[in-house]
Amino acid sequence: MHAFLTAQRTCLKNRIHAILLKNGLACPYTDIFGKRSLTWLKELTLRPCYQDAIASYTRLAELFNAEIKILKQTIETLAYDHPYARILESHPGIAHYSGLLIAVEIGDISRFPNAGKLCSYAGLVPRMHASGGKVRMGSITKQGSKWLRWILVECALHAIKKSDHYHALYTRVAQKHGNGTARVAIARSMLRAIYAMLKYNRTYQEKRLRPTPWGHNHQGSQI
Repeated sequence: MHAFLTAQRTCLKNRIHAILLKNGLACPYTDIFGKRSLTWLKELTLRPCYQDAIASYTRLAELFNAEIKILKQTIETLAYDHPYARILESHPGIAHYSGLLIAVEIGDISRFPNAGKLCSYAGLVPRMHASGGKVRMGSITKQGSKWLRWILVECALHAIKKSDHYHALYTRVAQKHGNGTARVAIARSMLRAIYAMLKYNRTYQEKRLRPTPWGHNHQGSQI
């Protein structure tokens, strides 16, 4: 439900940004549905069709904000009681909601024999294309748990801001393959770290993580 409401709120944000763009305007605040932004939107003077649309979107946004706030309180309580979620929250970029969603989507970590299988389950491994005796890496499979894949890619943006390790990995991959590929590489690297954290019941230890440029840990470098 939290993911659904967040996605719907994002759609509303995009619609409002589109209206502002048509009118040559840009919101001066980072969060367009923050308190100051909502006040700014309500004070705009636009054509009636645009004015009514923004008014409708902001009313819906306020409802979504209220519901999301209630859900966050519930999630914090559930996360506190879930053993996996509490371990996962030690990882850069993972908070109450994301930790709980990751924990629920993974389930019992023992059902995955290694980190690679968990990454495959999340659809974060690249497709393999063999031709003429050569193997080429393609885009990720996007098979398995779409919610696990989605939340990890979302958390990747926060991880690169809070972790020197992930920031360095992101920069290295982005320079060669672009931001989208780099974000997926971070998500995959995070999931490999998460596998070790849950398997060995330990919190995140960044100094022991030594990834290759594609986010695959060297053997023996467990978290």
